[in-house]
Amino acid sequence: MAVYTFHVPAGASPGDRLALERAEVVRDGFSWAALIFQLLWCLWNRLWLVAAGFLALSFALSFGLEWAGVPEAAVGIAGLLFVLLFAFEANNLRRLTLERRGLALRGVVVADSAQEAERRAFAIWLGEREAGESHAAGAPAAKPPGAQLQPRPPAHIYASSGREPREGEVIGLFPAAEEPR
Repeated sequence: MAVYTFHVPAGASPGDRLALERAEVVRDGFSWAALIFQLLWCLWNRLWLVAAGFLALSFALSFGLEWAGVPEAAVGIAGLLFVLLFAFEANNLRRLTLERRGLALRGVVVADSAQEAERRAFAIWLGEREAGESHAAGAPAAKPPGAQLQPRPPAHIYASSGREPREGEVIGLFPAAEEPR
């Protein structure tokens, strides 16, 4: 499974369906496409300044090392390392460009594919349940995004004390440490 970031227009509020028209989902981590097709990857993702910067740094690195008298093999290795660094940072550069264009980071989604990540992010944004669940009338409302379940300790832990657990009570080595003596 991969981690994806979800970006929508900065002024949009959750539930706004029009904001999803400009929404972007970006995978986190290494980009194989950016490793193999550096400039084409930049142009495909409309990263014009990143493409210009990549070209400028690539030429500067190559000509600078050649001017310094570094052997051709070392120049080639430096070029490969530069491309490898670019592939590791390509999606971060894409996120920065989206932020510069007014798309704010609004969430993180874990999914198997970009389509699945987009579906999950849209469902969270719209406040809907996961696809495949019943939307029948009378069904209980879905938990809001980010809501966490509060586990209740097993009843046998408190059976010997004859009392009910308190809200937020910690179960551990000394569960009754805060009781008055």
